[in-house]
Amino acid sequence: MTTFRAGAASDVGQIRSNNQDSKLVVESTSVFAVADGMGGHQGGEVASAIAVETLEAVITEPTVDTLVEAVKEANRRIFARAADDDELRGMGTTLVAIALVNQEADEEEVAWVNVGDSRVYLLRDDELNQLSQDHSLVEDLRRGGQLSEEEAAVHPQRNILTRALGIDEAVQVDTDSVMPFVGDRFLLCSDGLFNEVERPVIIDVLRSVEDPDAAAAELVRLANEGGGRDNITCVVVDVTDDGGRAVRAREAAAAAAASAAAARAEAGEDPTLPPLGDGEGPDGAAPTTATVETPATQGDPAVADGDPTPPAGLPAAPPPVTEPDPDAATAPAAGDDVTEAFAAPVVAGASGATYPDADDAPDSSTDPDDLPFGRTTEDVFADLDSAGGRHWVLTALGAVVVLALVLGGAYLAGSWYAGRTYFLTAQDGEVQIYRGQPGGFLVFDPSLEEASGVAIEDLTADERAEVEAEPEFDSLQDARTQVNTLQTSAEQRADEEEAPTTTTTEAPTTTTRPGASTTTSPTTTTEGP
Repeated sequence: MTTFRAGAASDVGQIRSNNQDSKLVVESTSVFAVADGMGGHQGGEVASAIAVETLEAVITEPTVDTLVEAVKEANRRIFARAADDDELRGMGTTLVAIALVNQEADEEEVAWVNVGDSRVYLLRDDELNQLSQDHSLVEDLRRGGQLSEEEAAVHPQRNILTRALGIDEAVQVDTDSVMPFVGDRFLLCSDGLFNEVERPVIIDVLRSVEDPDAAAAELVRLANEGGGRDNITCVVVDVTDDGGRAVRAREAAAAAAASAAAARAEAGEDPTLPPLGDGEGPDGAAPTTATVETPATQGDPAVADGDPTPPAGLPAAPPPVTEPDPDAATAPAAGDDVTEAFAAPVVAGASGATYPDADDAPDSSTDPDDLPFGRTTEDVFADLDSAGGRHWVLTALGAVVVLALVLGGAYLAGSWYAGRTYFLTAQDGEVQIYRGQPGGFLVFDPSLEEASGVAIEDLTADERAEVEAEPEFDSLQDARTQVNTLQTSAEQRADEEEAPTTTTTEAPTTTTRPGASTTTSPTTTTEGP
């Protein structure tokens, strides 16, 4: 049975006026999470709180599917809440969580999920591994080789997300799982930690501070010391018991190594050396590779005489040529002039029979009532002129239909192309999201998708220039994410301008910084409004 011990800490930071992060520590069901809200003073708090509350309520059985479905349900609830309240419109949150799940009988694993740029780390054998992958513009550029690790760490747009909860009705959730062993330590955190504290320092704290609460509190303290420009939240989870899994794994590895060494010794090899094929061969030579002979591929079997079916993939033989019967009545006699025999014209009679000459056809008069298709004469060429007229009309009608289809297809294609992108623009003194191509495309003008409420005058000169350049986005979610980033930056500047100052006088004074660091005990904790 796998058991955990967890601790957590959260702080508003040095700049923000409110804490939009939320955390979840539920040891009874082994579910732990961190959410980093965004979208206005109140929206971020509401979104992150909905996320962790939904996880706590929905996860009732330990499976990966349940964990993923809980995240998707949180996304739906946040999206619906924002649609019902204009003041919360555009709110969203990141979410990273871990939970103990049963993948197979008697095999417990720790599953993790991630949406956004909050992170989950695993410290194992003093090595820190990042399990999650950031959903951000800068991380996409780094993975694509367009930015180095150092450039990504200081890039001014590193807070622009490409995925978050609550932005759209559906969301893609990253997930995976690892086998937990005694001594493993998981760290879940918002970007307020790793943007302020360097990785080696995080590793040192996780290695040296044994108590999870104390470790989380120390990481928050260091983030504030490094600038505290964002909310900071950490959840530290230790694996305290794995049901003997680690011992069994070590014993199995030792047994496998001993068995391999014995086999090499029996084969006359030095058991202290790695087996051939694993790196270098004897005396440092290149490893040898066994060669296996394979029989040549056989051709298709011959087809038995009289079998009309050829082997697969071969064409069927042409039918045999039948020699003409010299006694047949249609064959010309030897010495006859073949040209004369077949040169006489063939004229169709009313009965459908053919005759070498029209004069040889029987004289028949057919009642007009007996003629097919309403004909008045048995002369098949009598209505040739009117038939030609009908042919012209049908041709013209077909051309009109084809032209209409082509124009309709062109219109639909143009409409799709014109409306497949979104862009930001400055209209009526605020940032607005338009759908279409900036400046329009052919006859298709862009249309207003939604007004953001972000005032142009609250933006910096660079941000105004960026909006006035009408940047384009592939989806409405990407455009909303950029608007949220602009709004968050504007609010952060406003908070900095409104931040109280402390003056020093001769009399002793006590200054209390709002949002002091708080810690939580390893009991069920949910932060949010």
